[in-house]
Amino acid sequence: MTYPIDILPAIQSALDNHLPHLRVASASFLAEGLDGHVFRAASTQLGDVAIKVPKRRRVSNDLEDKIDAFDQLLQEGTVSRLFENSDVPVHRVFGAYLDEETDFGFIVSEYIEHDGSPPAWVEVGEIVRAIHEIRPPRGRRVAQTEPTLELTLAHLLDMRFRAVERIFGVRLAMPPKAEMTDMLRWPGRERLLHMDIRPANILTLNGVIQAVVDWSNALMGDPALELTRIDECGYLTHDFLSGYGAPGDWPDRMPRSVEILYRLYTATLLAVVFHDVKGAGDEHRAFARVIALCAAFKT
Repeated sequence: MTYPIDILPAIQSALDNHLPHLRVASASFLAEGLDGHVFRAASTQLGDVAIKVPKRRRVSNDLEDKIDAFDQLLQEGTVSRLFENSDVPVHRVFGAYLDEETDFGFIVSEYIEHDGSPPAWVEVGEIVRAIHEIRPPRGRRVAQTEPTLELTLAHLLDMRFRAVERIFGVRLAMPPKAEMTDMLRWPGRERLLHMDIRPANILTLNGVIQAVVDWSNALMGDPALELTRIDECGYLTHDFLSGYGAPGDWPDRMPRSVEILYRLYTATLLAVVFHDVKGAGDEHRAFARVIALCAAFKT
């Protein structure tokens, strides 16, 4: 089900009947993203809070498969608790509500005052390094929809290759899913990865980072997967690396085929998103990057 923005009565009813201890009222629409709506409300107990409502609970499309959007929201609470008293700023999650019959649900979290000012990428690098150094939580993340990370990556890569082929009218000469799965089995380190580090998910106030948000794409894997994603998005700058510290031999310690598949995991996503969401980015440049990486894979 896709929910209209005008769902304030349903939100307030759920708050009053199922989360009365939060004492939340006066919700108002704040923003709309690709996957959900965000509302701002006031709590006499907690101060201002944010209420995030997914547009759909079950998500399957060209980029994701078998995702439970409500589980993604609950994951925000897991991450919030994980990084308590750490160097990683996150928002606190106060409660959640789900109606299993209608799949209508939301989480209530701390509202972070922010002004959209550019973050200092040195500080971003420091935070990402802190994420990668914390003891990883048990269990797999919501975005890992298959039993192992390599099966998940190979499955999504295969889906995204097919989407790029359909959208841009080409044939990509890439290995079948089973072969990619075998290639992606390498002894990397298991760390928590945010997997969507970009300005939209880094809330700042006067240039100072207040919180890293939206952990819906988080995975457990080697930091190289995150670093290649940040690089493909254009944010692996000198400043970022200055904050992150020497990333070691992250491109050299893995097979070239693994690095290219890691890069294609993001490059194919960007090509599809930039095509589907007008104004999000240059779809032709993103498509050209996919072609270049596929060509490099064969050499």
